[in-house]
Amino acid sequence: MHNNILLEIKNYYTNFSKSEKKIADWILKYPSDVLKLSVTDLAKKTETSSATLVRFCYRLDLDGFSDLKINLSNCLATQTTDLHTDILVDEPIDTIKKKLAYKINFAFEETNIKLDNEAINEAIRHIESARMIYTYGIGASAIVAQDISQKLGRSGKNVSYTDNSHLLATSLATNEQADIIFLISHSGMKQEVIKLAAIAKENNITVLSMTSDKDSPLAKESDILLLTADSNEPVLRSSASNSLLTQLFAIDILFSTYASRHYNSMIKKISDSKKAIQSLN
Repeated sequence: MHNNILLEIKNYYTNFSKSEKKIADWILKYPSDVLKLSVTDLAKKTETSSATLVRFCYRLDLDGFSDLKINLSNCLATQTTDLHTDILVDEPIDTIKKKLAYKINFAFEETNIKLDNEAINEAIRHIESARMIYTYGIGASAIVAQDISQKLGRSGKNVSYTDNSHLLATSLATNEQADIIFLISHSGMKQEVIKLAAIAKENNITVLSMTSDKDSPLAKESDILLLTADSNEPVLRSSASNSLLTQLFAIDILFSTYASRHYNSMIKKISDSKKAIQSLN
């Protein structure tokens, strides 16, 4: 059973074909009406075909049209307003609060599902033995790269974050201590990030990545892949808020697991780092 099929349709929207987008648009606009229709009926209303509709369902990892209707029914039964829609003109503040909380919670739940436990375990094994770790991201993902760099640095690991891709490329090519490059990109399509992954692989450096698309170029270049929810941003949220929060959530899962396995030493190192900072005041 899917957590919220309407939000999944919205999040996957850019990956649909032109015909599949017609189906998505109709379902998002008239979700309750879909429950009353057959495959043929919905195909006619969307000016597509039964085969396209079935393909649309498979893209969402559904078993077919009946499975789509079951998930839609469950989704509609748990929400009293159209919380899956984007912010509208002159919307009440309380509704905006509910919509944003609803979408963020959905993204967290999806990340919990997509973030593979074994991938986390493998990432931690490599982090434990790494002599030098580099982190990198562009835009909002840069905040996430800085966050994990700061966290691992306080745990005693040798970590470096830079927003200068040229300096990073040089370090990857020349630093014999470099063991991991942690690349973060929501889309997995940023050319700069992909090129850094290629440089790392040329120098036998493990590529650990975080992205929402398992089929992206970055994912294909990765040795270890940490998947997050695909939270496409509406027009009014151009700052990539959902993807940023989702990535930070995934980082917290990774680091909390690492800290849990090194609990006693982590307590001491965090205490030592706090004392060092306090001495500056």
